[in-house]
Amino acid sequence: MKKRLILLAALLFLAGSAFAKDVIPAKVFDADVNSFGVYQISERSMTLYAEPDINSAIVKKLSWDEETTDVEGLDLSNLFVLYLPDRNLALLNVVDETEDWVKVIYDEKTTATGWLKKDDPYKFMPWGVFYNIYGRKYGLYQLKGAPESCNSIRVSPDNLAQEVGVLNMPKKIILNVIKGNWALVSVADMDKYPKTGFVRWRGDSGEKYYFPLIKKIVGVN
Repeated sequence: MKKRLILLAALLFLAGSAFAKDVIPAKVFDADVNSFGVYQISERSMTLYAEPDINSAIVKKLSWDEETTDVEGLDLSNLFVLYLPDRNLALLNVVDETEDWVKVIYDEKTTATGWLKKDDPYKFMPWGVFYNIYGRKYGLYQLKGAPESCNSIRVSPDNLAQEVGVLNMPKKIILNVIKGNWALVSVADMDKYPKTGFVRWRGDSGEKYYFPLIKKIVGVN
């Protein structure tokens, strides 16, 4: 009986490992600093070109399904900014854009890029728009490696503005609006009283310090 239970557990583990893992940013540099927005993939395949022209050379053809754990040798975390297969949500870093095309990073490790033809112009979102949509809906969480200064809550979006509070193990960070590199937030934390003010969500070089809490992750309340 014991052997059967061990075998069953092993089979369940192997079956579970066959399904794609979620990709959720955890560290500051997981969201590429050179990108200025994201593009949401509608299908589970894409063709990338050398130039924004379907007659140009094909750089890469990629396809995946909900059981994919990597895409042609590319780790999912190197391909996507955010990937939640159960919600059919896949976001790519965008480093250039035209009216009909986006230039995306398809390998974060090598920063390899290719041009992808848009199937819907509204699927491209500059970072500010993405945060205003998803951050306001789900709230924010702080990425690991964010500087200590990101815990400062200030009265206005300025590094020299008066500090009105400090984040102290926040249970919830509600985003009200994005203004440049600053986010107006309302926070409930271990201090047991609400705080509202501006925190720095993005650095001068484009590095992200916070990310929308689209899905609950370990270590984030």
